[in-house]
Amino acid sequence: MKAAPAIALFALLSLARASLAQGITSWGSDNSGQITSAPTDADIVGISAGWDFSLGVRADGSLFAWGSDSAGQVSGAPATGLFDQVAGGGYHSVALGRDGTLSAWGHDLYGQVSNVPTGNDFVQIAAGDWHSLALRSNGTIAAWGYNGLGTATVSDTPTASGFTQVAAGASHSLALRANGTIVTWGYDGFGLESDVPKSGGFVQVAAGTAHSLALNADGTITSWGEDSFGLVSGSPMGNDFVQIAAARSHSLALRRDGSLVEWGATVSVFGAPIPTTGGFDFISIGRLHAIALDTPSFWADSSSLSVSGGGQQTFGVHPGPEFGGQTYLLLGSTSGGVPGLLAGTFNLPLNFDSYFIHTAVHPNSAPLADSLALLPSNYPEHGAQAAATFALPPASSPALAGLTLTHAYLTLDATSVTMTSNAISLDLVP
Repeated sequence: MKAAPAIALFALLSLARASLAQGITSWGSDNSGQITSAPTDADIVGISAGWDFSLGVRADGSLFAWGSDSAGQVSGAPATGLFDQVAGGGYHSVALGRDGTLSAWGHDLYGQVSNVPTGNDFVQIAAGDWHSLALRSNGTIAAWGYNGLGTATVSDTPTASGFTQVAAGASHSLALRANGTIVTWGYDGFGLESDVPKSGGFVQVAAGTAHSLALNADGTITSWGEDSFGLVSGSPMGNDFVQIAAARSHSLALRRDGSLVEWGATVSVFGAPIPTTGGFDFISIGRLHAIALDTPSFWADSSSLSVSGGGQQTFGVHPGPEFGGQTYLLLGSTSGGVPGLLAGTFNLPLNFDSYFIHTAVHPNSAPLADSLALLPSNYPEHGAQAAATFALPPASSPALAGLTLTHAYLTLDATSVTMTSNAISLDLVP
């Protein structure tokens, strides 16, 4: 393709201090700022919804929280440290550090904070209403917090190994074995224990207040427990689900194409419609709200290349089905993505420099291939609509070592820019 569309962009670009694309979509009750206070960071890699608050972890390992802070479940989030996972409970929060240790804060009436297990071999966490679970690298489970009135939420925790995932509800818990079978313990009302599926082949479990979900390897959903509002009988059909989430009186599932399905007391509880745009890759729900992590529209298979050895960074371009037939243009910068450039009404997370000019004026030329092309109108079920590459020849100049390249793309129709992507960095090392 010719470079004329890229040159014409200069009429639309001007320096601007604008925020990056939002990484979180939230909906439902905003009684504690769960919606309006949601962060707009674009580098979010993990989320979890508590009762009336939410937690997140950024790519750099830092934590953030928003919503109700009645027990310090928001303000108590550690300000330092490197973390991989977060879990929101009723009024307490849990985080898993990159070093395998656990942190907890917020409500501590039942030891949800003070009794957090020690050790540095934890790999997954789950927070229920008043208790929490953590899975060790050897497949054993640690539990702490409220033990229930005759429900043995903590004391009946399995002592065996070989588990791969845990989920915590109000007064019951679930664990998934490596062979795909499920173990449950705690409260047995509504058949939470007695009706647990006896077969295997499950790949994920989720615990609500008094109902449970399991995701089958074939992409179907199995539900049991309380059936108020159709929590069980209203479970969606289909075999294209990739994640499940359960809360007090509603459930949520993520399809392979990034779209969402919601069932239970969704109208009376949320009071807000579920997003219908799709493009999500992780979900979590609280008592009255839900959050979803947006699928990045732009990603790459590597983050660094050696100037001596050379190599290639391959990009995935995934703007969404509504952009089929439009043009995408991949651009770069050597001076980062802040403050960024204004492309029409969108922020492009790149800065104006000589590399930016080169990528705009000379698309589809070294070091970028397939940087300017039409997006196919037939949208693949789950994956990139297009691909582009950055190629670094072997024995490149040693002076390039230490340079960080930033790339992002925009899409255009016949008259204007229609979207801008997130940014991806590439470190050039010796």
